[in-house]
Amino acid sequence: MRRTSLIAALPLPDVRARHLLVAAITALVFIFGVTLVGVRAQGGLPPRLKAIAVVESDSVLLSDLVEGMEGRGDMALFGAPQPGQAGAISTSRIIAAARDHGIAGIETGGLSSVVVRRAGRRIAPEDIAAALKQVLVRDHQVVADAELELTAGQMEAMVEAASTEAVVVRSLSYNGSSGRFEATYVVPGNRALELQPARIVGAVADIARVPVLTRAILKGDVVSASDFAIERRRR
Repeated sequence: MRRTSLIAALPLPDVRARHLLVAAITALVFIFGVTLVGVRAQGGLPPRLKAIAVVESDSVLLSDLVEGMEGRGDMALFGAPQPGQAGAISTSRIIAAARDHGIAGIETGGLSSVVVRRAGRRIAPEDIAAALKQVLVRDHQVVADAELELTAGQMEAMVEAASTEAVVVRSLSYNGSSGRFEATYVVPGNRALELQPARIVGAVADIARVPVLTRAILKGDVVSASDFAIERRRR
C-alpha cells in the first residue's frame, strides 16, 4: 500500500491566506521585539537583588533591595540599622516578604544576603564643644577664647543624614570655681537624642598667654623679639 506524507496530505492555503499569515506573524514578532526592547530599556524586568543597599530612613523598602521595582516597590519590609551602621538581610527573608506583597520572580544572582547600610552624619567632639562654649560664654561669662576639655559622657554621636542642624544644648550646670560643667545635648531631627538627650561632662581649661622661644638658644646668644612667640598654654 502506498503511504501518503502527512505534510502532503494537508491542504495548502491559497496565496492570499498565506500572505495574511506571514503578515500576522511578522507583526507579532515586531510587537514582541518592541515590547522586549522597551522593558529592557526601562530596566523593569526581571527584578534582581542588589548586593548592597543604602538607605536613609528608619525603614527598608522593597525598592531599596531589588532593582527594577520602579513604581511597585514602595512597601516597607524591614527596619533599618541605626544611622551610620550596617546589617545583612538573608535572601530567603527578602523573597518571602516580597511574595507576601504579591511580587514574585526576583532573581537572586547567587546572593545569600543583601548588605544594608544606613547613611549617617557624625557629630564630632568639636561640634559638641562649640555648642557648649556658646552657652558658657553667653550664660556664665566664660571668656570667648576658652578651651573646653570633654572628659566623660557621649563625646560623639551618629545621626540621620537628613539631620543637618547644629548641636543644641538642653541643660548645663557650671562650677565657676573648678571650671567643671555637666550638660545634655540633642541634635534636632534625631529621634533617639530627642527622646533621651546625651550627657556630657567636662571642664573649662585655665589658659594663660605665655612667651615661648621659636628657636634653640645657646649660652651667650643674643635674643630679640623675633625669637619669641606668644602661645596659649594651660596653667
